[in-house]
Amino acid sequence: MPYPGAVEVSHSSFRAHSGGCHEFSHFRVDRGVCLCRYSRQRSNPSHNAYITNRYSNNVSVINTETNAVTATIPVGKTPGGVAVSADGSKVYVANQGSNTVSVIDTERNTVRATIRVGSIPVGVAVTPDGNKVYVANNSSNTVSVIATAKNSVIATISVGQGPFGVAVTPDGSKIYVANDSSASNTVSVIATATDEVTTTIPIVSNPLAWRSLPMAKQFMLEPPSKPFR
Repeated sequence: MPYPGAVEVSHSSFRAHSGGCHEFSHFRVDRGVCLCRYSRQRSNPSHNAYITNRYSNNVSVINTETNAVTATIPVGKTPGGVAVSADGSKVYVANQGSNTVSVIDTERNTVRATIRVGSIPVGVAVTPDGNKVYVANNSSNTVSVIATAKNSVIATISVGQGPFGVAVTPDGSKIYVANDSSASNTVSVIATATDEVTTTIPIVSNPLAWRSLPMAKQFMLEPPSKPFR
């Protein structure tokens, strides 16, 4: 069954694409697959994909070399957004139904911390240096900033209504937040040095997801065919 909002990232080619989400035909996973990210652990040559299962309240781990599910990790309620640190050591999962973010240790594939954020967290992004995680809280109209060293929220930033997708620039200096509400239809630009909104960009209608183009000063906005709720 389809669930809109899927994102796949290919580290080998540094490309990303988004579209309607479906349970993957190549893998047996729990129902309600939503999002996936790939992790390359430096200490482990195998590459893993982490898929949030929104109705099973867990994350499936797929070894992309063997195409087999190797672990299932319990997280919070209704997991959706997911991001992997640049070094592949941690996975951050936004739990919409729990208002929390689960931090997964990819070496052991276990949850090492649970962090409370705003209401209905959806999008999540990690800065390239791995020091901060930005979480879009769809119902709170805010972005939570997590310091990864302490696994705690160090700032809460007010943005437009219905923040959803989050992306970080390749140099880590800016965060772009898509505000998915007819009352907003904007993108908030956050400076990571100060954690303040520096610019608000009007968009035609219902922005959902941002993806940066590495090695270029461009972003691509591509809303799925249906909102991911």
